[in-house]
Amino acid sequence: MKDRKLASIQKIREIKEIEGKDRIVQSLALGWSMVTQKSNGFQPGDFCVLFEIDSILPDEEWCAFLGENKRIKTKKFGGVLAQGLILPLDTVPIGDLLQTIPEEDWDGLDLTVYLGVKQWEPPLDTNSGDSKGAFPSYIISKTDEIRIQSEPSLLYDLIDTPWYASLKCDGSSATYLWGDTNEFWACSRNMRKSETSHFYEVGLKYGLDKELADQRHLVFQGEIVGPGIQGNKMGRPDKEFYVFNIYDRDGRFYYGIDDMKEICDELNLPLVPILYRSIGRYSISEFVEMAKGNYPDTKTPREGIVVRPDVPMYSPILGGPLSFKVINPDYLLKYES
Repeated sequence: MKDRKLASIQKIREIKEIEGKDRIVQSLALGWSMVTQKSNGFQPGDFCVLFEIDSILPDEEWCAFLGENKRIKTKKFGGVLAQGLILPLDTVPIGDLLQTIPEEDWDGLDLTVYLGVKQWEPPLDTNSGDSKGAFPSYIISKTDEIRIQSEPSLLYDLIDTPWYASLKCDGSSATYLWGDTNEFWACSRNMRKSETSHFYEVGLKYGLDKELADQRHLVFQGEIVGPGIQGNKMGRPDKEFYVFNIYDRDGRFYYGIDDMKEICDELNLPLVPILYRSIGRYSISEFVEMAKGNYPDTKTPREGIVVRPDVPMYSPILGGPLSFKVINPDYLLKYES
């Protein structure tokens, strides 16, 4: 999966007035909407330094105006969603770097490491059991999706392509496979977990240890939700597992949505809820609208959606299978602000 550019040089593509506001405007860069001071003097086509949400800026004088908490979060100003921070080039200490790079190469330049920007990560579950080793990334990739606002060009890959949008369940990412030690492996996003973990417990609940002993070429990835996991925002009475990926390790391919449904039906495994199926390119704003809504039978904003083609396809931009996530802004404002 492509590394995320938390800080980069981008061009401002549009400036919009905010009704009733004289000092601030809405500024658009990549697929992100931000709110900036008119006094910055930004114009469409200007270069800026974009810091994406969940960036943690360093403890340096140039960003001291953020105060002690330098994490960039989703907020609203004047009724307009702000998902990121943009600063003029001359307010960020990159002058020496830019002197070594032709201006025609500035657009998209990754500044994450150069500026010492880190990514905020949610706290780990405290009762997830001991680890038994590293995640087996030599067999299957870790689960992760890029936000479409960070790579809006991915939308072009969906032109004339059937796609589906699945519910983004807010829980613990889990991977199940038959391991090289000739035993059932249960993994979190980053580690192989012990028999005392809820990852292992849920795998046994759904009989994946027995199924994988018989079908060792398969790898199942999905989300565990329920009591004690990320606040159980879906309101489930028991721990549940929803499949969103099935991988064939012998053939080195991911199954498409129709084949996944057939396999899950055969093995009595819950497939992640599919909210939309369509064909062709939609805009970022249309996908954001699809991401909105609550989890079923709750008043809790759902985290969002994950979009994939019906038949998996390779993305040169991502260096792996094409997929992206769209986060519900109502979820971000409630839980991450």
